[in-house]
Amino acid sequence: MVSRFRKSSGPDSAAQALLALAALAAVGVPTIKGFEDLFVPSRVLRDNTATVIATGEGMNKRLLVNGIGITSLTPITKMMAHLPLAFLNHTPEARW
Repeated sequence: MVSRFRKSSGPDSAAQALLALAALAAVGVPTIKGFEDLFVPSRVLRDNTATVIATGEGMNKRLLVNGIGITSLTPITKMMAHLPLAFLNHTPEARW
């Protein structure tokens, strides 16, 4: 049985494949955005261990480390700083 479809091989098909790949790259590469572009306004800090994104305004602030939401600004997280003082059995004193 003779196939109706010609098997593509050779320099013409390689050139066409390369041309198609170049066209896709020309269209696709300028539209690529990073993960931190999803959060506007934001402050992005990077080092060799982690990427940290601080985003939000007012009471809608968030902190992301390597894309994982670590905390957000809520009344509970604001009061957590005062909990150790609330459970002291004596008057706090500064020791400098």
